[in-house]
Amino acid sequence: MEMEMMREHRRQAARRRRRFICRHLCHQRRGMARHYCAINATVPVLQRYYGGEDTRPDFRLGRDTMHQLMVALKTDRRHGWGPTLETLVFLFWLATGSAYRVVSRVFGMPLPTVHRVVHRMVDEVVAMLPQFVCTQEELQVVGDGFARLAHHRAFAKAAGAVDGCHIRIKCPGGPDGHDYNNRKLFPSVVLQAVCDHQGRFMDIFVGYPGSVHDARILKNSPIYTRGTYPPPGYFLLADGGYPCLQEPLALITPYKRPVRGMAEQRFNYHHSRGRTIIERAFGMMKTRFRCIFLEALEVHPVFVPKVVTACGILHNICVGVGDELEEAVEEDDNQPPLERDGGESRSGAAWRAALTNDVSALHEAPLDHDYFSQIRSSGTGYRHKVHEWLKSPLTGRQHKLVIPAEAPDKKFVLLVGDSHLRSIADGIVKMPEGGLSFGVMSTPGACATELRTEVMNATLLRTPDAVCLIAPSNNLTTSKTIEEAGVDFNLLLRSVCSRWSKVFVFDFPPRLNIDIAWQDHMRQEFCHVAARLGPLERQSWCAHLCGDVVAYC
Repeated sequence: MEMEMMREHRRQAARRRRRFICRHLCHQRRGMARHYCAINATVPVLQRYYGGEDTRPDFRLGRDTMHQLMVALKTDRRHGWGPTLETLVFLFWLATGSAYRVVSRVFGMPLPTVHRVVHRMVDEVVAMLPQFVCTQEELQVVGDGFARLAHHRAFAKAAGAVDGCHIRIKCPGGPDGHDYNNRKLFPSVVLQAVCDHQGRFMDIFVGYPGSVHDARILKNSPIYTRGTYPPPGYFLLADGGYPCLQEPLALITPYKRPVRGMAEQRFNYHHSRGRTIIERAFGMMKTRFRCIFLEALEVHPVFVPKVVTACGILHNICVGVGDELEEAVEEDDNQPPLERDGGESRSGAAWRAALTNDVSALHEAPLDHDYFSQIRSSGTGYRHKVHEWLKSPLTGRQHKLVIPAEAPDKKFVLLVGDSHLRSIADGIVKMPEGGLSFGVMSTPGACATELRTEVMNATLLRTPDAVCLIAPSNNLTTSKTIEEAGVDFNLLLRSVCSRWSKVFVFDFPPRLNIDIAWQDHMRQEFCHVAARLGPLERQSWCAHLCGDVVAYC
């Protein structure tokens, strides 16, 4: 009994001594920095980083981008390898696509530690994704950016562009492994992303097997099911593989080929210019992380979505800092449209039609644009005095018809147009002498419909040998769209051809108060109308003159 009491007394004394020593050591080390490990300066990759050399060959990111990433992570660990070293290990693994054992040898770290560091850093970077969602205050900036990309203000309500791309992976085993084979016959998962006008990803959804269609992935993504983005009044741009929608997600797609008319063709052109920013964003990200995206990603399929999302967030940081690499050419991976019910596919047709009319609408030129600088090198610089003419009872506009005296040795050519022929009708501008005599039918301010009315009701004492029709430029302001102007001009040209057998058409002179681009669109539409009319009216011929080029129809 006494022996047991003595042993217990010794054990308690030993415990008191150990507690005393521990308290003494803790008191001495209080306030001192705790170092779990020290940087190994003999590691080559660390020598280049801490030596101030370029970091892109090893990490594919510039120093400013890496500093911005470390600031955004805000990691302050009191133990472990430290945030800087763990970030370098993670970026090196992404940049090289190497196995964990290779990264372990490069940094001189244990293999399990590299695995834990990579997975922990991926989770911390993925947690930054909500920081890149576009807020209400930024929507105006994004819309203006898409309007500049599309070269038209009709796309100022675009809040982003959506598309998908395939991420090559190592084919997983099991009975469902064949589901990952896409239509190009290699295993992949699909990345769906929404980007802004700068190519910065605002939403990332990845993980569906490569055999799933883009439209089905969209309908199962949170951006579609929750309907949180874009806000009401804004829309996303997408390619023809997606449906044109308005609810629950506003999605504007191009018209399917073959398009009907110039309006749809023009809309598709501007739509494509704005939408391709998402393909450029994919190209920039794949160029930066070539080993991740251009080779099979040899990680577990469950871990693939996190890795891809982390690459997208790093791409966003690079775009914000201005760290750019020459982008690879992103192959057009548009899928054929998915079979779907007609009601859903038509739900966004009305909005797309309104945008199409907006694109084809005529706009006044900006007041600060000096169109006179384009014509100062030619012309007289003097506007002749305008004489008052009698008004026509048919159109209510001033109208004048001048028929020259009959000359047996001359051909009679009748000029038909608006105010551009006024100085010729008044005799201020003399027509050249030769084997032709010219008559004039001028109606200042008349559009194609009013000119047609005057032509069909005109009484001519002589039948002209040929009729020269000056394309009416007043349709630039009277017609709501280019197509409407084309319809009116088609009726005018048919009426002239039905009354006289030989007709040719001149372009209208430039207007100084209308945008040059819209005038070019109007000329192209008139040219197409004249070209289509030639084969239809076989008893007459129609020629379209544009500068020094004459095209017979």
